[in-house]
Amino acid sequence: MVAHGRTQPHPRRVTISTVHLPNSVPSRFSGKKRAAVWSEVALRNVAKVEWGNTSITKASYVARGYTAFSATGPDGYLPNAQWKGPGIVLSAIGARCGKCFLADGDWTAIKNTIVIQGNESSINNRFLFYFLNDARRWKIAGSGQPFITLKTARAVPVPVPPIDQQQRIVSEIEKQFSRLDAGVASLKRCKPR
Repeated sequence: MVAHGRTQPHPRRVTISTVHLPNSVPSRFSGKKRAAVWSEVALRNVAKVEWGNTSITKASYVARGYTAFSATGPDGYLPNAQWKGPGIVLSAIGARCGKCFLADGDWTAIKNTIVIQGNESSINNRFLFYFLNDARRWKIAGSGQPFITLKTARAVPVPVPPIDQQQRIVSEIEKQFSRLDAGVASLKRCKPR
């Protein structure tokens, strides 16, 4: 998926629950897997969490412009951008409720979404994306039309390891996705025609 020339990561689910400690970590657990012990805070304490623009629908889309995110993902363009930089767009209403999309550059989120922009001094937006992109993390209400309220989104607990560890976790996740992509590509080349 490409938005304004930037490749978006594949929409995969990653649960961050254990961490491998390198031998340089002074601990009797060095070199072993163990549950990560990090502070956990409400999402609102490490990120701006707001509704997408509720006055814009897909009917406002234009042929070219800034990437627009709806509850189904980056699926159109608008003449104006309302957000700058990295962020996460949460599908907050409908069939894809609880799905997250990574945004970057200049972009807009429309009706039925929640925008999350992490405070870069305390949380890496890619780390936050990989953590939050799991519908099980969200309190989803409604049966016929599932939805997430802004209040419950702001209250979601988020682990906050030191920023350098967040970056290492992101790098490892993306390295594994690259390996997986290479394996899939290799299998496609070997597939009989």
